[in-house]
Amino acid sequence: MKRRITLRALIGALTAALMLAASGGLVRAQTIKNGHVEIGQQRLEGDRSSSKFEEYRHIPSGLFLNRLYLNLGDQKNHRYFQLWATRPAQENQSVFLQTGLTGKVALEVQWDQTPHFLSMTGRSLFAPSTAGVFTLPTQTRQDLNKLVTTDTNPAVAGVQPDMTAIGNLVNGTARGFDLRTQRKTGKVLLRYTPAQEWDVRLQYSVENRTGSKPLGTNFGFNSTELPEPIDYRTQELKASSEYATKRWDARFAYTNAAFNNDVKALVWDNPFITVEKVASPSRGRLASFPDNTAQNLAFAGAINLPKASRLATTVSYGWRRQNEPFLPLTINSAVAALSTYPALPATSLSGKVNILNTNITLTSRPYRRVSVNARYRLYDYANKTPSLTFAKYVSYDNGLSGDARRSLPIAHTRQNAGLDVGWQFSRGASLKVGYGWENWERTYRDAPKVDEQTLQAALNLTPTNWFVLRTSYARSDRKTHEYDAEEHVAHFTYPQGESGLGQISELRKYDMAARTRDRVMAVAQVTPVDVLSFSASVGYANDDFTKSAYGLLGDRNNNVSFEVSYNPVARFALFTNYTREDYKYQQKSRQRTPASGSNPANDKPANDWQSDLADKANTFEAGIDGVLINNRLDTTLSYALSDVKGTIATRTLGATDLVTTAANYPDTKSKIHQVAAALRYHLSDSVTPRLEYRYERYEATHFAQQNLNPFMGAVDSGTSSSAFLGATQPGYKAHIISFLIGYWF
Repeated sequence: MKRRITLRALIGALTAALMLAASGGLVRAQTIKNGHVEIGQQRLEGDRSSSKFEEYRHIPSGLFLNRLYLNLGDQKNHRYFQLWATRPAQENQSVFLQTGLTGKVALEVQWDQTPHFLSMTGRSLFAPSTAGVFTLPTQTRQDLNKLVTTDTNPAVAGVQPDMTAIGNLVNGTARGFDLRTQRKTGKVLLRYTPAQEWDVRLQYSVENRTGSKPLGTNFGFNSTELPEPIDYRTQELKASSEYATKRWDARFAYTNAAFNNDVKALVWDNPFITVEKVASPSRGRLASFPDNTAQNLAFAGAINLPKASRLATTVSYGWRRQNEPFLPLTINSAVAALSTYPALPATSLSGKVNILNTNITLTSRPYRRVSVNARYRLYDYANKTPSLTFAKYVSYDNGLSGDARRSLPIAHTRQNAGLDVGWQFSRGASLKVGYGWENWERTYRDAPKVDEQTLQAALNLTPTNWFVLRTSYARSDRKTHEYDAEEHVAHFTYPQGESGLGQISELRKYDMAARTRDRVMAVAQVTPVDVLSFSASVGYANDDFTKSAYGLLGDRNNNVSFEVSYNPVARFALFTNYTREDYKYQQKSRQRTPASGSNPANDKPANDWQSDLADKANTFEAGIDGVLINNRLDTTLSYALSDVKGTIATRTLGATDLVTTAANYPDTKSKIHQVAAALRYHLSDSVTPRLEYRYERYEATHFAQQNLNPFMGAVDSGTSSSAFLGATQPGYKAHIISFLIGYWF
């Protein structure tokens, strides 16, 4: 029903637009200023059995409409009507309509669709469900339970489950389906300009997202991957008024947004359990994203001051609310029947967050060659949600926890300030130096206060009209005050002090850890002659987490790129570019379950391990644009390559007591080739046929997706009672041949 209301609203807006265009005889007069239409015939060949081929697009086969543009006008009465449509009637279509009276009133209607194809290899024991309830036939569950449970018969007690039999049953029963989502966005904007200085706007937008995507659920160490149904809707209403003069301007705005999720919770059968017990749930339940609302009031203004100065400010205050009813603590009837099963502390969250955002900027040029830019920002995220204490809670639907636990209304205040001074010390040469400060004050996080200071400089040189050089360097130093996860988080999370967070005390989370940061950038462009141009850039960044004994220790990356453009004659152009990117990270942690057991005495530095991760990406592109017959025949040809490689090297750091010795992971690789060629013939000023050919080849190797099936017990015996989707994105090779005719009028 809600979708019908949304569709009716959009149809009503489109009807209003057409009526507005028709008023005064615009459509009746049909004064066509210009227009364009392009239709085509397309053929697809090759192995396209991968969701990667159409991951964010739709490539039709057969006859299709590619573009449509229509511009109607009535100059006498200043009326206009414009329509743009790209890929109409396709899954990734975009339509934009604009009509109104020039300088007075305008109505815009926009519709966009974006597909996201996740996998074509998904298979599940469950049938697709739009309501979020996934059930299995009783016989299938009984057969799986019998194969997994090896101690039901004393004569075979201790015998390992028959992985082959389980795999044959799961993989043979699982049915295939595509995992994909579709995003549809509609927007209607009415703009009224009663005077040259005054602008009033009213806008309504709606976004629907439907489909299914993989979701991992579990009963402890046993996983069940589900095709989560997606049915989201976000509606937003905006109203604003702006008044501007030569000296000052002011703007007021109000926004009201609402998010609705038609799937309130997911419920699924445990494929391997048929008789429900406290430690053996036969079903699981998980809440989905809750409905919520957000409102915001905003003011923005600016005023011109003496000395070529301008002061600008924005202030906004927002309310976010969420009060979705709580689900029961468990769906496991055996747990719910326990005499110690507690009641919920409240029926719903009553979530309340208020946000204050303030920005102040002052720009000035007190002297001809000197510029000053000062700025300040305050962002206050005030979480007014009640803090609730749960006497007990249920983990994975398989038993009550022994600790009371309290929900924490996490909040923060962030302040930024900065000052930049620029000096043009000679013609074609300028220097800018700046200082920046950032402060975080957090509530119920590991570190209550973090400060960061940044010094930066930029040098720009243009000594001649054929050479440009831009460079910059920034150095940041972030300091953390009173980092103590147990004191600031665990102390409040466990009000009775029964348990801690269970993390290494020396661990530092990267967003609050002390850190030094260096950033270097240089860009150069050389044009020795008009027909030849070179450009190159270099970037380097290094994050060093100086006080982190565990967690992210370092993050270093660099990039180099160059581009060459050669245009010897008006009828011929050649271009090529190359980029190399290198990323390196270091992480350190500790094995929590050593071979001798989980006794805290064995939780020692000898069980530390470190991973060194590296990603390298190479991107190359080259192309030619040329005119074969002047004013008649022209062509384009291009080739692009993207090659990415990832490595994870892991090593132990001491006399290890680990369950499994650390080892390197296999490399991950992905590569995509793209070849595109087009031949255009200008049959007349109005008609241009075009022949296009495109070749794409995608290759990927990832250890996490090798041999991936719904049942993986034969690969890892620890997953003998788990069921997955087997969703992957294999490689593809595709040929796309298109013939299009464009007509201008």
